[in-house]
Amino acid sequence: MLLITNGSHSTEIDPVKLYITKERFNRNVKMLAKKIDASHFRFDSILAITRGGFFVGDPLSRIFSTRVKELCTINAKSYKGTEKGRLDVSAVATIYGLGKRVLLLDDLVESGDTLETISRILKEQYGVEEVLTAVLFRKTETRFEPDLFVEEIKDGTWIDFYYEEFDNVSIEDLNIYL
Repeated sequence: MLLITNGSHSTEIDPVKLYITKERFNRNVKMLAKKIDASHFRFDSILAITRGGFFVGDPLSRIFSTRVKELCTINAKSYKGTEKGRLDVSAVATIYGLGKRVLLLDDLVESGDTLETISRILKEQYGVEEVLTAVLFRKTETRFEPDLFVEEIKDGTWIDFYYEEFDNVSIEDLNIYL
């Protein structure tokens, strides 16, 4: 909640929220594919940052199936709910199939910490020679510019993606209600 003060009167308001439908998301994935193709970057691997980047990486690995050697994943998390915390990056087994020219994907870039950190790790620890960063949504105040993006979103906007409906669902809930 934000607290807006005007003289002696204060009002609490929710920050701006933007819901991204499956249709809008998929349209943006296709638009990003066209931008990637137009960049002429010849990647041999796609690295999707989980969780959101996997929803971008899977369809792009299908679209570019004749070009890509591997679809790999790396886990990076800095949010607990809506609160931003310390960035935690942990490699998973599939990162070891990376080639030398990597297309690094995420659903959005906010501060840029995740893309910047993972790009550096790939070059320093995994021998990656070139990284092209691509996201569907770019926040206006990011410090790290992705190489490619589809939509720019005003800073302060909270983005809810269609696939996040499961964030507050537990197996216990399903056992009760289904």
